[in-house]
Amino acid sequence: MLLLRALLISLFGLFIEGQEYISDFYYIGLQFECDPQCWFNESVVTTKTLNKFPVECATVCGKMMFTSESDVSIYEATPYFKNLTRLNGALLFDRTLYKSFEFLANLEEVHCEQLYGIFSITNNEHLQHLGLDKLKMVTCMITIYENQHLTDLPCDLISASGGAADGNLENCKECALGSINIDSIRKPENCTTGTLGIYLRDVFYWSGTDMSAFSQLENLTGSLEVFSTDVPNLGFLNNLKRIRSGDLIISECRNMTSLGLVPLVEFVPFSENRRASISISTVHSEFCLTVGEMETFLSSGVKFNNVEAKPCINDSRIDNINICVYESMKTFKSSCSHLIGNILINSENEDDVEVLKNVKMIFGQITINDTKLKSLEFLKNLEFVALLNDSRPAVIVSHNSVIEDMTFKNLKRAFSFGKYHIEYEENMGLAMKSDTCPEFRDRLTDTAIKLNGFECEVLSRFDTIDEKLSTTINFMSSIIIICFTLFIIP
Repeated sequence: MLLLRALLISLFGLFIEGQEYISDFYYIGLQFECDPQCWFNESVVTTKTLNKFPVECATVCGKMMFTSESDVSIYEATPYFKNLTRLNGALLFDRTLYKSFEFLANLEEVHCEQLYGIFSITNNEHLQHLGLDKLKMVTCMITIYENQHLTDLPCDLISASGGAADGNLENCKECALGSINIDSIRKPENCTTGTLGIYLRDVFYWSGTDMSAFSQLENLTGSLEVFSTDVPNLGFLNNLKRIRSGDLIISECRNMTSLGLVPLVEFVPFSENRRASISISTVHSEFCLTVGEMETFLSSGVKFNNVEAKPCINDSRIDNINICVYESMKTFKSSCSHLIGNILINSENEDDVEVLKNVKMIFGQITINDTKLKSLEFLKNLEFVALLNDSRPAVIVSHNSVIEDMTFKNLKRAFSFGKYHIEYEENMGLAMKSDTCPEFRDRLTDTAIKLNGFECEVLSRFDTIDEKLSTTINFMSSIIIICFTLFIIP
């Protein structure tokens, strides 16, 4: 028993002390399928650690940190890294003495989005050329700062990553924006493309602040965050068309009644493992999103963390596409493609469902209940359904006694803040087969389906490594707690 206690105490100690390890090397192992023989388990590259590098591997997992402690010459390093084409982990150069990194000349890809998001080249006073001629993909933010002799920057990669370059002998044409307050409100002036996102805070519009410096901005790489301002909307970004590799976060803007991002057409995710997210909180009670904005968010696959909003009812047209507020099937115009409101289809109006044949998006809920419909063919053009401020499913199909086909032929995403976004309940006929779920798998993004009381599947193209890590740690914690309860506590 004493031996068991000692073993458990040691295990617990190792577990607590190992949290840092879990947060880096173990984290890499969870994300990537790493060959056990192709790990670099050191951090800083020095003459003492270099011989531990897996020379024969083309893909290596680990962290490669070149710092002031790195006493390896270019000549010494080149043979060790000659086969390296892909690094899964982190890459950093800080305060080194290198004139170039030509010893990594064959490196093509750095996958770093989950560990620390690190690809950093900073304060290398002798650096003149990167020497990374084959590098074509970096999946985290690239930052290249204060290398006063550096000229050949990979500007396309920097822009695509949401990063920035500054303080080098030559920099990229994109504007590095970042934090903006009343004292730096002119920073975006004459910029069409901005990097490092926009973090707007404590700017007071009604006191006469001139926001015109933002008017030429068309592309933003990085997050758009607005906090503690009195702006009524983001209309000062009247030419912003694309947000890449970032999130949209609005908080403590109590005068904001609408988003106002009319030209916005695309949220481009950072990578397949890191999609954009939206959070809108503590805004005006009448804050609303237009159909166009919501369609952009849905089609871009963004994650809705928290959105305190309602549909903008006075939103009438998008690029000459009809938007209608739904009142009843009898009054609904069949020419409408975008619909605002909740639709209930039942035995009283099921004969009129053909008026919905052109509907592409529903900003509300659709319920099909107690009908004699045999299929959902009348919704063949429906692509998106979004229900805000509600935990009910956005789509409900229930108690339809003769329905034979329950599939929405072109549906791409249904969203609400509930656990399930689509619910099928007690529908008789051929549609009750369990293979209904796989029919959605290739088309739906981030849509959870409930079929006859059972979870069909959470269908998402964006798996997050954080959930896997959390599950692993919770499992380990539970095992240790149980062991202590059974054997340690008297």
